[in-house]
Amino acid sequence: MNSHSVKAGEQYTATLTGFPANTEIDGWTVNQNVNTCFAAGTTDANGKLVVSANAPQTAGTLPLVACDKTETIWAAT
Repeated sequence: MNSHSVKAGEQYTATLTGFPANTEIDGWTVNQNVNTCFAAGTTDANGKLVVSANAPQTAGTLPLVACDKTETIWAAT
């Protein structure tokens, strides 16, 4: 994943690559008072997933982390 800054509450788009094809991916925004976990989606036939959401309202640096359901393949900004 590539990292770009957005302001609290703004929409972001993250492109995840390098995962196996048709793999369910979970995501987290971390370094908040409470980490936020979400089902990001399922990769396509090329192992790619594009996720769009609004950034948390908490100001600060909040890395985005993603992993497969078995937690063996990870990616982070």
